[in-house]
Amino acid sequence: MSEIIHFNLIFGTSSLNNTIDVDFSDKATYMVQKNGFNQFLVRKEFNAEELEEFLGIINKYKLSKWKRRYRLKTNKILNGYQWEMGMKFTDGTDKRSDGDGSYPEVWDDFISDMSTLFKVNF
Repeated sequence: MSEIIHFNLIFGTSSLNNTIDVDFSDKATYMVQKNGFNQFLVRKEFNAEELEEFLGIINKYKLSKWKRRYRLKTNKILNGYQWEMGMKFTDGTDKRSDGDGSYPEVWDDFISDMSTLFKVNF
């Protein structure tokens, strides 16, 4: 079974976006940035408990099953909340998903769990 080697999530508005970036290539390290422009930046290595919790969140919300695109059914130009998520795996495959004003049904709970894990109120 292929394991995740990189995870990236960007979400928010164009001027106030949040980033979570997790790299498993050397040690499991992560970076969190809130509201863009380096207003809040954390870089550190996961401890074993945090790593298990992070992987549990990925599995709990079935990120690998999310649709490629989530969009509102409208012809209007949207200038609101956008997000994109990417994962790369040891077998060379990747998974991408994004949304523009639309999200998976579990989005709010997913972001809440990520906020708790990374100790950042998104």
